[in-house]
Amino acid sequence: MTKGDLQNIVLAYLGSGVLKIELSQAQLDVVVGSALRWLSRFVKKTGSLTLALDSGQSRFDLSGLPTNSQVVDVRRSFAPVPFSPFMFGETQDSIGEYAIEKNYSEVVRKMLGRDPIWKYDPPWLYISPPLMEGETAKVYYVYPISAVEDVPDEFLQPLIEYAKGEAKEILGRIRGKYRGVPAPDGQVELDSDLLLQEAREDKARAEEMLRRLVPSPSFVIG
Repeated sequence: MTKGDLQNIVLAYLGSGVLKIELSQAQLDVVVGSALRWLSRFVKKTGSLTLALDSGQSRFDLSGLPTNSQVVDVRRSFAPVPFSPFMFGETQDSIGEYAIEKNYSEVVRKMLGRDPIWKYDPPWLYISPPLMEGETAKVYYVYPISAVEDVPDEFLQPLIEYAKGEAKEILGRIRGKYRGVPAPDGQVELDSDLLLQEAREDKARAEEMLRRLVPSPSFVIG
């Protein structure tokens, strides 16, 4: 789904093609931006990179990370070892093998105390103790979803519901300013109150959908 697709869906729900919808393109952009910011409070994209720099280095420039990234974990590994309990590849044949390997690596990590102490003060990452010769560090980070195209399929419907609610709220406030519109047979009462009520219901529905997908929507890595 693209940004334009989402905007057209929202307009269709509002009756576009049958009714005149008083929303400008700028307001539709606001609708999409608000919906993406809402979703990004709970669902974030993930990424990782491997640092393999000079021995003894403890400060790394991560200015190349996506905007508003947050580092969530840093793990060390000796690069030359074909299989290291501190690194996970994508060679496992099944989820069960991955789970066993991950559990084993976590036990070894705790026993040897190899996890570094780290601090991320954008754009700098500080690691203590410094890297040793032949050692690397893998950095895991998350960042907000900033484009409709990046939203996982399972989260599209909550996004649509929230965008509908945001559009109805904007439209309701616009129509509320012109509650009584002069007409040949008197005044036409616009549906601002109904739109604002539906906006609240749409947003509540979006949050309920998200709760079903994510039981505890406080910070989700998607």
